[in-house]
Amino acid sequence: MGLHNFITKPRQRTFMKLAFLFGEKERYKKGEINFEGFKFIVSDYKPFLWQYKEIFAEEVYKFNSDSKKPVIYDCGSNVGTSCAYFKKIYPFSIIKAFEPDPVIANYLTQVDRLKTDL
Repeated sequence: MGLHNFITKPRQRTFMKLAFLFGEKERYKKGEINFEGFKFIVSDYKPFLWQYKEIFAEEVYKFNSDSKKPVIYDCGSNVGTSCAYFKKIYPFSIIKAFEPDPVIANYLTQVDRLKTDL
């Protein structure tokens, strides 16, 4: 990440903040992370940080839709980082999320919105 991205992109700064807050947490330990108006339950902080970087900061899942209510299939949803991103860019979307790991799927069902102004 270059200095220019850090200065000009708020989500790059958020990634750095999350990395400072959670990057040294014990691996494979359940915890909570609140950001972007959502509360996530995670089984390991480090993968979540990299998911945030790719999905929110770098927007690797960004797409354009002619519909304000697209149907999005998210296979391998993990704890819901991508679902939260899709809800941010398409608030009225219908998301069909699938996570094959039963423990992680349980965390996915616990994602809460912290505010309603999405």
